[in-house]
Amino acid sequence: MTKPDALVLRGDGINCEEETVYALKLSQFNPVRVTCLDLKEQPTLLKRAQVIVFPGGFSFGDEVRSGKVLAVKLRAYLQEALQEYTSAGRLMLGICNGFQVLVQLGILPSGRLLLTDGERPVTLAHNSGGKFLDRWVKLSVAPQATGFFAGMGGSTISLPVRHGEGRLVLRQEEDGSKIAALSPLRYESDINGSYDRIAALVSDKGNILGLMPHPECFVRTSQHPQWTSLPECEPDGLKLFTNMRAMLS
Repeated sequence: MTKPDALVLRGDGINCEEETVYALKLSQFNPVRVTCLDLKEQPTLLKRAQVIVFPGGFSFGDEVRSGKVLAVKLRAYLQEALQEYTSAGRLMLGICNGFQVLVQLGILPSGRLLLTDGERPVTLAHNSGGKFLDRWVKLSVAPQATGFFAGMGGSTISLPVRHGEGRLVLRQEEDGSKIAALSPLRYESDINGSYDRIAALVSDKGNILGLMPHPECFVRTSQHPQWTSLPECEPDGLKLFTNMRAMLS
């Protein structure tokens, strides 16, 4: 069976691409590492791709705010290409800093690239506690969740978080119920002040997911701090990637 290509953005301070590549390989993808410049100079890469992943890390050292500078660069280099890609309904995954980038671009929760910051209904701000979080957390999967979370609806999963700006904040006039309906994943406890304890957002079509936890860091049972007491099952992070692969079938 031919493995579909999955573009993985690298460079500019992103530092979780190798873990993401490994997770994609385990899920029967063919990961292709690309930079923003690669995509600008070779537009057919994005035109042919069925999946693009924006990994976690600290792009541009989180200057200005997390994901902001990389979002500006992507909009400058790839505005039309990204508009075409999202309009086609192809798959996109943003993890941690990648989620912050997708929010800065307006791709989440709208499902399309927005041209101005003023249109964005949400942002990801500094954690309410004012500290960087680096720990494992329990998360509740929405009962109706499908797509990236197929077969996980209503369950509790465990994943690590590593962020300083993960608090989801709504624009004052935004309808919170509409945003909440687009969240397939919530923190079981309030770790960062995020609206409605939201840990992830998905687009209306279900083809674009952004989440603050790191699924690529739980693709082997032994990665969990209590792995010796875990039951034999597919790790929660790996399940997300295999679900993404199944979405292409």
